[in-house]
Amino acid sequence: MAVRMPLMLVWAARENLRRPGPNLLLVVCLAGLTLCLSLVLLLSASLERTSAQLLERAPDLVVRRLGPGGWQPMPAKAALQAVQDLPGVNRARPRMWGLVQSGAQSVTAVGADDADLAAAGLTLPQPGHAIAGGWWRPRAQGDALVLTGLHTVTLDVDAVLPPSTDMAAFDTVFLNPVDARRLLGLSADRASDLALYVFHPGEADALRPELREAFPWPVAIRTRTETQEWYRSGFGRRSSLVVLLWLPAVSGLGLMVLAVVQRQGGTRFAAGLLKALGWTTGDILRLKLYQALTLALPAITLGLALSYMLTSGPLTPALTHAMLGWPEGGPARTLAPGAHPGVFVGVGGLVLLPYLTAVVWPALRTAAALPDELLDKET
Repeated sequence: MAVRMPLMLVWAARENLRRPGPNLLLVVCLAGLTLCLSLVLLLSASLERTSAQLLERAPDLVVRRLGPGGWQPMPAKAALQAVQDLPGVNRARPRMWGLVQSGAQSVTAVGADDADLAAAGLTLPQPGHAIAGGWWRPRAQGDALVLTGLHTVTLDVDAVLPPSTDMAAFDTVFLNPVDARRLLGLSADRASDLALYVFHPGEADALRPELREAFPWPVAIRTRTETQEWYRSGFGRRSSLVVLLWLPAVSGLGLMVLAVVQRQGGTRFAAGLLKALGWTTGDILRLKLYQALTLALPAITLGLALSYMLTSGPLTPALTHAMLGWPEGGPARTLAPGAHPGVFVGVGGLVLLPYLTAVVWPALRTAAALPDELLDKET
């Protein structure tokens, strides 16, 4: 007697409801395991995509001058003259920036121009004024900003960058070039580095030899692709470490709960009754499979949905503090959605297949037995 599929699904749901406690525990365990595994992978993908979007407007090449003591400022005019006739270079821009202290916090001071601030709808601050990133929280209204570099400057903060820019400029201070030169100890014709934009980004790496020959001093050259790879490898290493640390503990918990549920699940005696009533071996296997799927699929879907929600919007401070080591008072952690179908399929399969194997294999051995054997040996 073959049992129709709608009736089989109803029967499977009824069997699951007979043991609400163990089955609810199983759903929580599977959802938690899925959440932990997919959260790490989706967070890594979101960070990679966010960093790629932030670097889309970055220079194709950044050139820094090297000296006996390491990095040192370069003459801006001489640097521009060295690359002005170089084939492939579309635009070159000297930049002024450096790490300075504001109390106990290190921030990046940038000698800005109108182009740096136009995207945020801001104008270049006047000398003695600044525009701060989201880190700036004055103790009182009108509190001045004191920055200490090679020299110390005191500035009035005209505006704070909106939270939407925090991922790119949270710990940044934009200054008038006059104040930036004084703070960083740069003379009138000195720049921190030279940003280059090329006609075809794919040719940036090929310009390295010509750039080294063009400058009359040693230089270090970094491409935007190298920066993207540096971020990608860093996120990948951290994600892999978290997976290695979480996987044994979470998998052990899942297997332990699964063993308890399976021990308390369907008995040989129940299978014997069904076979005595005319159920076939295939019917019993399908029943066990439907019982497993009606618990596992919602649980895995819930885990994947939660991980996507957590990594595709503003991240909680606790999450980024635990997984990335970011300070809890850090930037507004809004990431670009980084979900990929491969993550859903891979994590779903990693959780679902071992679970189904643990369910179907014992059920196959039970269903293949004769009804008399199952009824005589109740377990």
